[in-house]
Amino acid sequence: MRRLKLWLAVVLAPALAAVGGPDSACAQEGGGSVRNAAAPESPIAAEESLRHFEPHPALAIELVAAEPEVVDPVAIRFDEDGRMWVVEMRDYPHGPPEGQPPLSRIRVLTDRDGDGRFETAATFAENLLFATGVQPWKGGAIVTLAGEVAYMKDTDGD
Repeated sequence: MRRLKLWLAVVLAPALAAVGGPDSACAQEGGGSVRNAAAPESPIAAEESLRHFEPHPALAIELVAAEPEVVDPVAIRFDEDGRMWVVEMRDYPHGPPEGQPPLSRIRVLTDRDGDGRFETAATFAENLLFATGVQPWKGGAIVTLAGEVAYMKDTDGD
């Protein structure tokens, strides 16, 4: 049987662990499950969260990114160079405190050694208000924000 890889930024795993067990509609539809266990008293390490999944036998889950490289991800895309573009919404759901800049940002993660773990991260854009999506395009990115769609490009390499 050919094995498929399911790439998952496991920073989402603790939240998914609370979704339900094998009897949940989500687990039935996908063929795998997330163990329904009591919520931990404190956050668990990304590597530990892998043990809370029971993927379908044809799938594997691997850790590809975690804190501190990525925080509060809401969307990811890959570009033609294999880099992972991540939208972080760090001030959801309330937005920035009055007088403070918004905290959404776009991070670009790179797997420099080819081991499947994106260990290097750079901030592409920051101080964005409710960024929700990113699509790399022509050396930049199309970004969806609160009430607008913007094209952003790094023209000076910083």
